Parts: sequence; structure tokens; C-alpha cells
Amino acid sequence: MRFKLTIVLLLANLVVFFALWRLERPAPITLKPSGLVDFAPNHITIDDHVQKEVRELVRDPGGSWRLVQPVKWAADENAVQHIINALATPEELSHFQADDVPSATNPLAEYGLDKPRLDITISGPNGKKVSLAVGSGTPAGNNLYVMNPADKQVRVWTQDFYKTMQMPVTTLRDSSIFSIPFFEVQGLSIWSPKLVKFSRDPHNNDYWQLDTPLQRPADTLQVNRVVQQLRSLRALNFLPPAEINLEREGLANPALRVELKGENRSQTLLLGGPVPNTTDVPQIYAKRDDSDAVFTLAASGVLIDTLGKAQEKLRERHFLDFSPDKVTAITIQILDAEMRLLKTEDGASPWRLQVRDAGSNGPTTMVADKGVVQSLLDSLQGLTAKGFASDAPDDLSIYGLAHPMWKVTLQIDKGAPIVLDIGHSSTAPYHYYAKVENADSVYEIDGDITSDLTAGINPLHFRDRVLETLPAAAKIVSLKLTRLNDDGTDAGAPILNFAADSAKSFEDQLKDQPADIRANILALTQWLHSAAVDGYAKATFDEHTPFQFTLGESTLPTPAPWRYRLDAGIQTPATGETPVQNQNLTLYFTELIGAHQYAGTHTPEAIVDLPISIIKLLGALTHNASLPPAAQEALQGQDQPIDPRATQPAPQVTMPDLTNPAPAAATSLTPPVSAPPAAAAPAASATP
Repeated sequence: MRFKLTIVLLLANLVVFFALWRLERPAPITLKPSGLVDFAPNHITIDDHVQKEVRELVRDPGGSWRLVQPVKWAADENAVQHIINALATPEELSHFQADDVPSATNPLAEYGLDKPRLDITISGPNGKKVSLAVGSGTPAGNNLYVMNPADKQVRVWTQDFYKTMQMPVTTLRDSSIFSIPFFEVQGLSIWSPKLVKFSRDPHNNDYWQLDTPLQRPADTLQVNRVVQQLRSLRALNFLPPAEINLEREGLANPALRVELKGENRSQTLLLGGPVPNTTDVPQIYAKRDDSDAVFTLAASGVLIDTLGKAQEKLRERHFLDFSPDKVTAITIQILDAEMRLLKTEDGASPWRLQVRDAGSNGPTTMVADKGVVQSLLDSLQGLTAKGFASDAPDDLSIYGLAHPMWKVTLQIDKGAPIVLDIGHSSTAPYHYYAKVENADSVYEIDGDITSDLTAGINPLHFRDRVLETLPAAAKIVSLKLTRLNDDGTDAGAPILNFAADSAKSFEDQLKDQPADIRANILALTQWLHSAAVDGYAKATFDEHTPFQFTLGESTLPTPAPWRYRLDAGIQTPATGETPVQNQNLTLYFTELIGAHQYAGTHTPEAIVDLPISIIKLLGALTHNASLPPAAQEALQGQDQPIDPRATQPAPQVTMPDLTNPAPAAATSLTPPVSAPPAAAAPAASATP
């Protein structure tokens, strides 16, 4: 009898062990749809009895999820989707009816379902609703019991489901402040406390405009940057609801309100005072106007500096709206002096300089340097406001604009002319102001543009930097370089004297010269084919009158005699019925003056500032050729002429004072105008 009882107990233990093994077996685990949530939910409530907190999520008509409890705030879409996936496809190991355990007096208590840890309610369209109760864990602790009260069926799911359902509010909550997509943003409004409002340009949605307090173009790049920075704002810390005090946080009457307006919605951020004890990363209090939640933000520059001065910071600073390609004429006026540039159809030299000479019957026209004209147009187009002086000036004389000193008129093809007035304050240090005629706003500008305009009133500033261009087929058949005395007479034999004859051509004579001399002569002849210069010192030239210059701080002119004469014979071959053309080109040169050297010519008549490449090769030719052989050997390896004045400052010509009214004749002389250096010519290997 005792043996039979032992056998029965052994079998009973085996049954119990098998039942426990069935419930806790770890493998295989397969994903099985529970059949509980087979619809797209729009409302999820998780009543957490352990943490004593209700987490409620609602999907709005636009499809976005929002937290309703314990705080009203946008939900993190990824976190909500993780909850929905866990409800739709839980890892179910087994299921059974709670009433199938006859030994239990309270079946729900066996599985912790009489007092569940979580009560979950999922609602969907058409009144669909599912409830779940999450009980205790299984004896081994790897799984837990979940029951649908509607069918009293107990399911064994993994603990991962419980971890997902217990997701804290800090994870469920979206840390971003603005959720409107960038492409949807149509408006930006800032109250600080006055309203400054920006909106998309109705004619071109890619651009922004300032609507309030006045209508002006906005700086589209900067407004886009601010919108992107606002969208990238993230809440650092949320205050517990019990600790919120809007007065203390500066949010009862916020100093700054920022609104982003979308196509069918808007979101507004309120900014309060600084958060104490955040010296490492300064923070400020903030809240959304549609939520009670108070949080902190990093006190970035866009929040502190830009938004508080939005009318100035985000306004367009370029105020000359034109295309340089559409400009057909430019007129520059300084007091009584005037200069005019006209555009032509000549592709190589599209601009002409028109100068009205006193006593002449009409204006004189010459080719203008297209690079210098383009530089002026680029400077005008790029002119920006340092500040916005006034949008409704009562007295233009305050800004020197009642009778502007500088006036620029741009004639636009098939459009109205643009007239820009520039003036300055009456006392030093001067502040420069600009105003477009027929417009209200006065802008403070950098005074650099006035230097360009003052130089530009001198016709030499815009004159073409190429003296003369020889025909492509033209050849230089003779070259003579002569040193001159102070009175202009020849100082001995020529330094260089090459001429084609019946016995030996010009090219053959050069082949007999040392390599450095030959290289410099070839470079000089190449330059003569298209003589580019750095600028013009004077429009007239007389070889019998020394060049006048001032050096350093001296105000007395110093004469510089013409020290060298270059005579070049040029021959153009016959073409068709046109016979051979012969011409002579003569240039006079000063010695090196500081860092400059000047040349005078009658074809065309002018005194010019030579490019550094020509200065170097002239130095090599003139100094080496005029020295005895022993001195020439000693100078091998030098690459700059030795001249007692070479270390002196560049020559200066005193400019007329255009800040005060003066006779127009005072503007007749301006200093040589710099231009991009000409293409470098080969320099001698040995120059004194």
C-alpha cells in the first residue's frame, strides 16, 4: 500500500513538473498575433498602478500623436509606434482560460490579475476598443501574464512587453519644440514686445518679406536659418508640475513670443527668464502656449540676440536691386563734376567713357576698361546696409542727403533708372548714408564706396588699361633703347639697337645675345603687341616736360626727367590690296620712383604707370647694358635694380578735398589708379 502511494505521488510530481516546463520553456519563441489589436489605434491609455501614473496618448486629425496625460505635449512618433507594434505583435508563448484551473479559489489572484500592474485601453475607429490587464510574472520571472477581460483568457507574454508599456514620459515626450516641417512654414512672428512679422513672398515662395511694422524685403537666407534653428530647438529639462511658478520663471508675461505658422496650424513658443545656477550651459525657461509644461532651453544666440532684434537682424541689407548685365549707362556726379559710361555692342570693349571737355563742341569718347566698370557695378550691387538709419526721415540734411555729395545713376535696359544718393554726417568721425531716390529708407553704409566713386570721377580711372593693340600679323623689325640726359638729349650710344637688314634679320640678331638679355627683349616686344598698364597718371604727355610727382608726406612736386627712350619699328605685311604698313612706336620712361616707374607716349597720348613685370625687365636691360663688364658680372643673381630711391614710399598725388564744396577744377588730377597686374613677363636672371 505504501509503495502504491509512493508511485502515485511520483506521477503527480511528474505532471506538475511537466506543466511548469510547458509554461516556462524558453524555446522555440515565435511571434504570434494575439488577435487583440487588429486595427490602427487612435487612443491609448496606460494606467500604471506601480508608478501611480496615467499615460494617455491621442492621435490628432493630422495623424500626429500627442500626450494628454500626465502632461499635454507632442509625443515622440517613434516611441508611440514602438508601443503600437508591441500591442499588435506580442511574443506570445501560450494561453489558457483562467477558469480552467479548478484548484484555484481565486484564479485571477494566481496570476496577479486581480490587482494588475497595468490596465491598458486601446481604442480605434468605428468604436473598436480592447482592454488588457498586465499581471504578475511567471514563477521563473522571464514572462508575465496578460489577460483580456472580455474573454478571460490568460496569455503568457515576454517581459519585453511590460518594459515597453512602462516607457517613461521622458521617452514618450518629443523633445523638439516645433514640429511644423520646414517646407510648410509660411510665417514667422516675433513679439518683443512689439510685433515683427515675416511671411513668404506671395510672388515667389522661395523668398521672405517683412510685413510688420513696415513692408520691406527680408534677408531670405537669414530668415531660413532662423526657422531651421527654431525647429532644431530641444527641451533640456521639464519642470515637475508641482514646481511650476510662471511668475518666477518669467512666463506670466513673457519678454519674447515666437510663432511659426504652417499651412493649417501654428505653434508659439514663450520665452522667460534665465535658469539659475546654469553657468556651464546658460539656460532659459520656456513653454508652448498650448501646453502647461514648462521646460528649459539652451540660451542660444538665435533666442537672445537675433529674435530680440529681428527687424534689424533679419531685414534685407542689399538695397540696390538690379542686374549688372541690364545696365546700359552709368553716370557719376560729385558736386559739379560728372562722368558718364555708355554700353556698346562691342563684345571685346563693351564700354565707352564719355567726357565733356570745357570749351569743346561735344564730349570726347574713349574706350573704357571693362574690368574696372564691372568692378564698379559689382561694388554697387553688393552695397549693403551697416544699419537702418530711418524709414521715414523728416530731415535728410542730418544724413547729408538734402544735397548729396555723390550721386550715381544706373540706366536699366527696358526699366526705370536707379538713382543712388550718398552723403555723410556733418562732423567727424563721418558716418556715411545712402538713399535710393523715390524710396523712403535711409541706410548707413561703409564709406569705402565713396573712394571708388571719387576716383571714378577722374576719366583716367575708367580708361582702358591697354594702350594700343597691334594687329596679329604685325612684327617688330627694329628696337632701340637709348639713355637720355636731363635735357632730353641722347646720353651716348644706345643701350640696345637691333634692326633687320639684308645681312641679318632682327630675330637672328637676338639669337646672338645672352639668354637673359634675349628673354627680356622678347618679353618687351611681346608686351608692345598689347601694352597693358597698371593705370594712368596723366592724360597729356610732353617729352620736354619732366614728370611731376610728390614723395612721402611732401607736398612739393619733384620733377622726374624722362631717362630712357624706346623706339620700335613695326611692320604689318601686305594683305590683298593693302600694302605693307610701317609705323614707329616711341615710349619715354622715367627711372624707378619708389615702387613705380612711368612711361609717356603720344600713341595714344598719356602718362602711364607700368606693370611690375615691365619694370623688372627694363631694370635688367637699362642697368646691365650701361655698366662695364666687371660690374655686370658682380650683379649676377640680383633681381632688382639698385636705385637710391627704390626704398622710398610710392609717389603720391594729393587728392582734392571732396568732403567740402570746392571748385570743379580741383578735381582735374587724381593719383594713378591700380589695376590687376599684367601677365608677368620673364625677368632677367641678373639685374642690378
